[in-house]
Formats: sequence, structure tokens, C-alpha cells
Amino acid sequence: RARVTEIFSSLQGEGLYVGQRQIFVRLSGCPWRCRYCDTPGSLAHEGHSAFTVDEVLQKINDLQTERSHAAVSVTGGEPLLQSEFLAALLPAVQALGLRTYLETSATHPDRFRPLVPFCDVVAADIKLPSAIGRALWAEHEEFLRLAGDKAFVKIVLTDQTTDDEFETAVNLLSRLTPPPP
Repeated sequence: RARVTEIFSSLQGEGLYVGQRQIFVRLSGCPWRCRYCDTPGSLAHEGHSAFTVDEVLQKINDLQTERSHAAVSVTGGEPLLQSEFLAALLPAVQALGLRTYLETSATHPDRFRPLVPFCDVVAADIKLPSAIGRALWAEHEEFLRLAGDKAFVKIVLTDQTTDDEFETAVNLLSRLTPPPP
């Protein structure tokens, strides 16, 4: 079971697949409190229903029957906090013939490691220290090395972003082979 905030059909609004129709499965729970968070209702588990994998798959099937989708985007909160659920859900989504698209803070490499084979696309949101109050460079680097060419990177810049932290992020990405888009 996983705590699910919502399951819906929409167009991907950011990243390399912007405009692609996807089914979104938004899981609740997130350890970060980003200054720019656009889904504060998904930060905590309280108030969100627990779904089984079969219940989520039924909703995905219902939405896919209504209209064709290219992928299922698992987002949050931070979906990797419910990695055991994802270990069952992601291969089942692939068995339906849909691509899996993981939207994550890229800060939990240990939880991600067993899921790599079941993620077709990984949208890695690099968290700058000015956004969350601490540096996570080592976690990001390990995560991105695991994700390899499945990942692309998003970095949100705010008026509090420093040149130094932006340069550190660029240097981190340039050390990866190949560097993510």
C-alpha cells in the first residue's frame, strides 16, 4: 500500500517530455520543504488514502481506456519514500505497455538502486542548498550515476540562488559520463 494524493491524466508540463500526455500518480510524503514547492498538499501522508498496487493499476487502466497515454509519471512529494510500493507498481506499469517516468528529488540513491531497471525516464530535480537549507551534492551525484542516460536534470533557480551553488551544480553534472540533458 502507498499513500496517494491523486491520480489523473494531463500533459507533462516540464522537462524533455513537455506536452506529452501522461497519467500522473502523485504519492504523498516529502522530507524537503523547498521554498518553491508547488504541491504543498502532498508533503505529508495525513489526509491521503492508502492504495494497493491493484487499485492504482485499475485507475491507470481506466484512464488509459478513456484516452491513450504515453507514460505513467510517478511524482510527489518524493515518491522514493515509498520505494517498496514502486518496486511492485513500476514493473506492472511496464507490463501494460506504458513507459515509466519517475519525478524525484534525486536524493535517495539507496532507495532508487533496485528500481533502476523499472524506470524508463527519470526527471531529477537537483535541490540547491538555498532552496532546502542544506547541501545534497553527494546524494545527487550518486543518484545520477545510477540513473545514467535515463535521467535528465531540472534545477530551479530563485532569487536566493547563489552563483557558487549554481557553479557547483554545473560542475557536478559535467563530471558525469555522459552528462545528463
